[in-house]
Amino acid sequence: MINPVGLSPVAGNVNTNLLNQVKTDKKPVENNNAEAPKANGADVLAVYNQAAIKKPEKADKKDLETLKNLQPSIPTVLQPEAIKVLKGDRIKTAHGNLYAIVDKTPETTTTYIMDVQAPEDAIRKIITTDNKTGKKIRVQENFNEIKEGVLPSTFLTEIYEFYPNSDDVKKLTTYYQGKPEVIEETVHNEDGSKKHYINDRNTLMICEEKPKDGVTKITKYDNDGNITSVETEKKAEYYSETVRYDKGIPTETVKEVKKPTENKTGKDPFNDENLKPAEKYDINGDPKTFEGEKETYSNGALQSIKVKNDKGGEITYLFDLNGDLESIDDNLDADHKKAILYHKPECSDKNGHYTIKEDLGNGIEKDTTYVDNGTVEVRVVDNKNDSEKYAQYSKDGYMEMYIENGSKDNAVRMLFDKDGNLLE
Repeated sequence: MINPVGLSPVAGNVNTNLLNQVKTDKKPVENNNAEAPKANGADVLAVYNQAAIKKPEKADKKDLETLKNLQPSIPTVLQPEAIKVLKGDRIKTAHGNLYAIVDKTPETTTTYIMDVQAPEDAIRKIITTDNKTGKKIRVQENFNEIKEGVLPSTFLTEIYEFYPNSDDVKKLTTYYQGKPEVIEETVHNEDGSKKHYINDRNTLMICEEKPKDGVTKITKYDNDGNITSVETEKKAEYYSETVRYDKGIPTETVKEVKKPTENKTGKDPFNDENLKPAEKYDINGDPKTFEGEKETYSNGALQSIKVKNDKGGEITYLFDLNGDLESIDDNLDADHKKAILYHKPECSDKNGHYTIKEDLGNGIEKDTTYVDNGTVEVRVVDNKNDSEKYAQYSKDGYMEMYIENGSKDNAVRMLFDKDGNLLE
């Protein structure tokens, strides 16, 4: 039986942005040192000594000041002994396991949600809300390594801090193995555009998003505040331009236009049955109104409803303390077992989604993620061969990206247009 409450916390927090997923989907294991594939654009134009064409670029003083003043937020670190004496109401599941600790003050409420794999010793999420507005002030997500006979340890931590009375994230700090890795402050504009100030492992950059124009611009700086490069991307046109600078003077311009090319890789992800998305999961109603065996948390909130069918199978719906659907354990019959995990976005920068987890047998696991923005992602992990395949489908239903990574081979990354042509 697939039990969603026994899944890794990483699986319950799928990152739907592919670039972030490839970059930060980390696990507490050694890197296999596979080299990233080298870009070989079909129409790459390199033009040197562009001073006569491009004007010298100077950094904005306010932008530089914001970049240089980025400081990591401090994580809340609680060892098992500290958790045992933590103040607040201790809420348990129907089976007696600690589910959450809720600490209320006159101004705020802090909820510590426990890691289901070590409910007495590890915290998965800490949510602090404003009692007057009901809005989140700060959210800390912990990704823990749980091993039998060893105290839990947190290998990845994400800290979100919000603008007052808003769901917009002001600051995001990421820690890996206890060290700050990424610090990001975001300015949200009324026209929907955003400006991100980022310190990514001591690389300073500003990322500007203009959704209406379909343009993303990334400006990188050295430690002295000099611009080193400006990259502009128009995703819909498969076009990018990078200008590199030396002391504010442009030295090189690289333009890349991806065009269809013959697929000589020997890879054919379109005919890989495992990469086809699982069918959408329909609930057909509000599960809280279904007739079935019910369980409650120790504070009286609904925890689960178990519904049986005439085939001898059962479906269990699990809810969080707020009554939101958290996951489904679907054992419709002996041949149809799956888990469905629902992810409510922490902030406006993330998309809500649900993930269908399937065991394909022979050590192969498959996740199909349906994102609220209409895209679909499929990840297939072969545990026996230590390899992974990933496909991203557009809102229109065509595969637009494929990534393959194994323990022995270099990574493969392929982009496709809507007609299925490989782009180079």
